[in-house]
Amino acid sequence: KCLEDQEKSHEVPVVLFRRVLRRFIDTFDPRMQFDLDAWGSRQNKFKMTWADVRLSIEEGLLPMVPLTCPQRIFLTMEDFTSSNTAMLYYIVLNLAIVANIG
Repeated sequence: KCLEDQEKSHEVPVVLFRRVLRRFIDTFDPRMQFDLDAWGSRQNKFKMTWADVRLSIEEGLLPMVPLTCPQRIFLTMEDFTSSNTAMLYYIVLNLAIVANIG
């Protein structure tokens, strides 16, 4: 019931958002330091909306995450509509999956 109410209001508790953001950044670099407490504290609210998140991103609170060359290539190839090379990668990957299933 409580989760359904949150989905209707489009608000997320600040504490939960901070925890998810920390875990997301940890997937790239667990040692990266940034001001996690600044997220949501400027609004002095217990819940955040997308407008609050957008405002925090525009203020530069989201740290820059350096990507390695393989990470950049994978992100580019992930969307098979982005280029012919990505489409070829998509086809080869799917053929390899089908070949391993059969």
